[in-house]
Amino acid sequence: MADRLRIACPHCAWEPDGGKHWYCSCGAVYNVFETNARCPRCTNVIENVQCMPPELGGCHRESPYLDWIRGLEEEVAELVEESEAVQAE
Repeated sequence: MADRLRIACPHCAWEPDGGKHWYCSCGAVYNVFETNARCPRCTNVIENVQCMPPELGGCHRESPYLDWIRGLEEEVAELVEESEAVQAE
């Protein structure tokens, strides 16, 4: 299931390389996708994730964190189907 999920900018399809590219207001630098959008230092939650600038292959636009997770809607639909099937038994 979750192995079908991938992370990419919803505007330009840039995919994070695993690097620590995002900054928190507390000064921490981290990978928002490794921490589920929560700063590892101050625990602030980032609602919108900014893509990398064009010189790094991105578009520099912001999108909600969950919009970056490709395949999430399909995963949720599958889980709902499974839950409904169990309840029907």
